[in-house]
Amino acid sequence: MEQRRPALSVLVGMDELHLKHRPSQWSEVVGHPHTVKALQTALDQKRSRSFLFTGPPGTGKTTLARLVASHQNDAECLEFDGATHTGVDDVRKLLGLAQLSPLGRNKSKVIVIDEAHMLSKSAWNAMLKSVEEPPASTMWVFCTSEGSKVPSSIRSRCQEFKLDPIPESEMWRLLDSVVEKQGWSASDGLLELIVDHAQGIPRNALVALGKVEPFISDLSAAAKLLDGSSNESEAEIIDLCRKLSKGVNFQTLASVVINLQGKATAEAVRVVVCHYFTRACTGHDWRRAAAILSVFGDPYPPGIGAAMHPVMVSLARLFDEE
Repeated sequence: MEQRRPALSVLVGMDELHLKHRPSQWSEVVGHPHTVKALQTALDQKRSRSFLFTGPPGTGKTTLARLVASHQNDAECLEFDGATHTGVDDVRKLLGLAQLSPLGRNKSKVIVIDEAHMLSKSAWNAMLKSVEEPPASTMWVFCTSEGSKVPSSIRSRCQEFKLDPIPESEMWRLLDSVVEKQGWSASDGLLELIVDHAQGIPRNALVALGKVEPFISDLSAAAKLLDGSSNESEAEIIDLCRKLSKGVNFQTLASVVINLQGKATAEAVRVVVCHYFTRACTGHDWRRAAAILSVFGDPYPPGIGAAMHPVMVSLARLFDEE
């Protein structure tokens, strides 16, 4: 009898919702109405051609930078990662690009530097004159989660906008909108859990929503998944999942589980493993994914604390069945 493929969830990408639903127009930005209005006015009145966006990671700085570019009709947008191109030579190349005419039919050029605080002092010094007096067709946009590390000489030459974590009411509005667009049904209890977890950061909320989607009707499992993903043990649990996916031997897996002792509960490990193989193994390894889900599928008894014994039992069952 031919073995049927299990009904695993279609891979949306647990960390893709914040990209799929990134605002593409001003009206879609949630939680920053005053910033949006002030920024639109500044652009319309051409008050500045150098902008600085500061605020915690995930609050929408890069999104606003891209909207600045789209606000300029026929603008060419160049994005530059300040975390990996920190030196003066990198910036000099960028300054050379700033002097060139926009490509094709584009009439202007918007240069976005993300993680701008990572640039070296010499890089900032090389950029100073161009920030103060950009080429006629060029606009600078700097994004950073550490505004205090941007030299005052640069900050004083930019129009600065600070993005704070958004209010809970706006977070609810964001989640309601995304859930509706995805065609999902989520309880208020689940959304409240995500709002609390996100701490006002939109990207955190959408990443969390993507993670708990397989358990969207199981509030307890979703809560355990978020608890398991919010601490430093997550990387080790994901390492366990990857080793499970590769089919390594029991001894290797056991060593990973032993290292998790005291760092996570067995139930948190089980929930992350189920999530990983429900979401990530929809290709040719579906039979192994189904086997793993079968031995990790049932919740562990409550009250076992951080003991990893149930996880070891599940692994032993997996190897017995194989």
